[in-house]
Formats: sequence, C-alpha cells, structure tokens
Amino acid sequence: MAAIVASAKGAGILTGDAARAGRYIEPGAACVTVGVDVSLLAQGMRRVAADFGLGANARPGNRFSY
Repeated sequence: MAAIVASAKGAGILTGDAARAGRYIEPGAACVTVGVDVSLLAQGMRRVAADFGLGANARPGNRFSY
C-alpha cells in the first residue's frame, strides 16, 4: 500500500472483512470497498427467508416455499 501511495497512484482494496478494511484507510487507500454486491444481496435474501421460516433454518411442515 505504501509503495502505491508513494507513486501518486490511487491505491484501493476490495475486501469482505470490515475489520480488515479499516486497516487500509490509515496508510492512505483512496478507495476501500467492503463487500460485493452479490454477497450483500445474498445476505439480505437469507435474512428475509429466515423471517418467513424458509431457507437453511426452515421449520418442518412450513407451508411457504421459494
């Protein structure tokens, strides 16, 4: 990261780990992205499915389906 910043180029990182992302800001990353659109969508859909008793935690005999 330091070498990129020293070369006056825009340093950036894409990570799925919010704790790790914070470590790139202080050394000078110009762009820090946490998460990928597909993974964020999947997480949201899992939450909605769980709200309706669907998905991996579905209750037996649930009348709802995908």
